[in-house]
Amino acid sequence: MKNHGLCGPKNYSLPPCPYQTREKHSMLKKIVLSVVGTIAFVLCCFIIGILWRPKLSDQLVHPSSFIFPRLTYQKFSYQDLVIATSGFDESNLLGVGNFGSVYKGISRNGKIIAIKTLNLQNEESLKSFKRECEFLGRIRHRNLIKIVSAFSYPDSKGLVLEFACNGSLEKHLHPDRDDEGFCKLGLSEFLSISVDVAHGMEYLHHDCPLQIVHCDLKPSNVLLDANMTALVTDFGISRLTTSNSIDSLSSTTFALKGSIGYIAPEYGLGGSVSTKGDVYSFGVLILEMVTRKRPSDDMFVGDMSLHKWVRSAFSNRLAEIVDGELLRDMNENMEDDKCLISFINVGLLCSSESPRERPSMRDVAKALESLKTSLMGGAAVSNLTATISELLDNTNPTGTLPSDSQSSTF
Repeated sequence: MKNHGLCGPKNYSLPPCPYQTREKHSMLKKIVLSVVGTIAFVLCCFIIGILWRPKLSDQLVHPSSFIFPRLTYQKFSYQDLVIATSGFDESNLLGVGNFGSVYKGISRNGKIIAIKTLNLQNEESLKSFKRECEFLGRIRHRNLIKIVSAFSYPDSKGLVLEFACNGSLEKHLHPDRDDEGFCKLGLSEFLSISVDVAHGMEYLHHDCPLQIVHCDLKPSNVLLDANMTALVTDFGISRLTTSNSIDSLSSTTFALKGSIGYIAPEYGLGGSVSTKGDVYSFGVLILEMVTRKRPSDDMFVGDMSLHKWVRSAFSNRLAEIVDGELLRDMNENMEDDKCLISFINVGLLCSSESPRERPSMRDVAKALESLKTSLMGGAAVSNLTATISELLDNTNPTGTLPSDSQSSTF
């Protein structure tokens, strides 16, 4: 009582103390500053998001968008595509696949193009479409198919690609009776095609900032242009990978996607996607060129496969498995025989059952370049033998291929 300077809590009917007032103002000030700071931060993020929206969206679509810049492409209306293909007439149909059809067309400027339309009833085709747009829109190599444009309408989606006038390698290896204009290829053509494909795959595996695994390399996905240059196509199930590990095994729904006979054995066991899977498919491709036997041929039953069939005759019975027309077209000299033997040797090595025994596509491309040079008369086969042997030593030190592989005879 009578202490007028006393201050304290309100519940004691005392006036507030000066420090309490200052504390309240200080707290209020902190709250206001926090709210204002938060609002300013959100506004800044919003403005930056609008200004940088194209780059951010690209980064979300593809982790390497800053590495693979998008280019501008010609625009096509649906009416343009209808006119180019004469109403998607069957006479312009080039082929039918799991995800859609491919038509031949003539663009407004008179250039021949290939128009790949998707089957919209298949959900996987939409994923394939997005994936091909992502990859083909960012990669450039002389041995990979080039994208001209893409179209997406409510009832039609697809790609406009460069036209390869000599068709697919599949048509040359296994022509139908009605197929016209497809020729039987010889050893020199097979070597040139294999070198082109090897360089295309080498680019995907080693020269892209992020590795791309094709996952479906086979003759029908190798196109030949007017100069018989091979172009790898169909990236519908391709995958990006930042690791070339062949040791990790993980169960994945992708495991058995691809084409029967060309799928690497480890994928069937749940193995993770790797560049070694493409190497296996490439090896099967070489063996198919030499034998003109599909890996899914009825003769390969049980444990027998194209690789095992060729390998069983590699030492001394090659004439039994090499295509007869290929043998007849070869010059009757030891140099051609050695080149063919080395070519088969590379195919067997690439299609080894164990991924650890398969070489890289860079090593394969180097070996095939040497082989091509040798066949064209630019180098001695003895130099080629050293290259192939080095390839074998680097990838397969146990020597699973016959030791006399370079001296095998027909």
